[in-house]
Amino acid sequence: MENKHFNNKNNEIGIFKQDSLFMPHTNQDRTRAFIYITLIGTIVSAVYTQMLVPAFLWCLIIALIYPILANGLTWLAKEKWKHNISIGLVWFDAFFIGCSMVILHGTPMISILLLIMANACFVLLGSFVHYLISILFLISGVMLIHFVFNIEYLKLAPELVNVICALGVGIYVTILTFINQRTTVSLEQTRKEVHQQKEKYKSVSKRLAKYLPTQVWQNIFDGTDAKLETQRKKLTIFFSDIKGFTDISDRLESEELTELLNSYLSDMAKIAQKYGGTIDKFIGDAVMVFFGDPESNGASIDASAAVWMAIEMRKHMKVLRNRWRGQGIETPLEIRMGINTGFCTVGNFGTESRMDYTIIGKQVNLASRLESMAGAGEIYIAHETYALVKHTVRCEEVGAIPVKGFSKLINVYKVIDYSHAVGAANSFSEFEYNGFSLQVDANNINKDDKSKLLKALKTAQSIIEKKI
Repeated sequence: MENKHFNNKNNEIGIFKQDSLFMPHTNQDRTRAFIYITLIGTIVSAVYTQMLVPAFLWCLIIALIYPILANGLTWLAKEKWKHNISIGLVWFDAFFIGCSMVILHGTPMISILLLIMANACFVLLGSFVHYLISILFLISGVMLIHFVFNIEYLKLAPELVNVICALGVGIYVTILTFINQRTTVSLEQTRKEVHQQKEKYKSVSKRLAKYLPTQVWQNIFDGTDAKLETQRKKLTIFFSDIKGFTDISDRLESEELTELLNSYLSDMAKIAQKYGGTIDKFIGDAVMVFFGDPESNGASIDASAAVWMAIEMRKHMKVLRNRWRGQGIETPLEIRMGINTGFCTVGNFGTESRMDYTIIGKQVNLASRLESMAGAGEIYIAHETYALVKHTVRCEEVGAIPVKGFSKLINVYKVIDYSHAVGAANSFSEFEYNGFSLQVDANNINKDDKSKLLKALKTAQSIIEKKI
């Protein structure tokens, strides 16, 4: 968003309008203009009071012409040369101020006033080394005029010359203070606007994260460009849907169906994110997730994460069934799932103005077919996935079966549970009876909640004992 306040106030600070080649454009140009205006007034008054002989009016000509030439050179220079040219011009300023101090007889008051203005000009370079070089140029100007001209030093200046010089320095300091104050106000306003924009972007990013996979959303806000590009990668693809969902949707009102579906998809999405899956899309009650892009932990780990996710989703359905039973839905809903591993085309598809981050390929179709072939509560995986997860998951061979769209028979396995050798299996337990459901995942239990959990179990035990 354009920062109107900053642009206008910083580039046009109530004094200079930056629409002319001959007007100051930078802080260095402004500082130089005030220095040379003060020098002009001082030299003219010095000549008028006969403190300075007319022969030194060449200084006046330089003081009149040089600032305009310097400003024009800065304005016309190419961007890559502007910084170096600005430094060189400040060094010439230092040299000329040194010359002027000697020409004006090294008068203490005038020299001090000129040094105050020169010092402010040198500081704008922003580098201690450049500052020291500026001092050396000033000393060089003093030495040159000292050896070329025989000038009487420490001569007291007439009151008019002192007043003119002091007045110029006073106006110079006042206007610089004003400029700095306006710049400070502008920067503070800009800081507030940046903070407001940051908060706005945070809010937008949170809303945007609900429509994009977490990994894609993070890449966008990390500055990764969105392009119409794809690549071939080995991915593990997961499909699931609720068996019998069409039948129950005919019996429920739209509000009830929406609540049921949203609670189901919300819980499934949390589980998918827990295992690092990229949620591709929701199609009604169907869920499509893949592992291996934008980030991959290796084909074996990606495949294991996908199967572990499927097992946890299946276990979590018991919790959801109890929740739905409390809402009056007696039909036992079950999910069926299909998983396959293989090379797919992944990336941004669509147009430059509207893209969809997804995956396509034969392996995606196979995962979908396996899901439609699975029974209620079953997880079917192809041989490619089984080969990667057989050490972490217990499976049962279904056999080589024909799959629509594939000429060859597909070796299919049914996932039973976590392998006993896997820590996750030993940490997870579940119990479900009529009127009772319990899931325990020791790996996710907070130690601080131990006393609360034990108290809840004792309360449940007491209720069961009294009821029986």
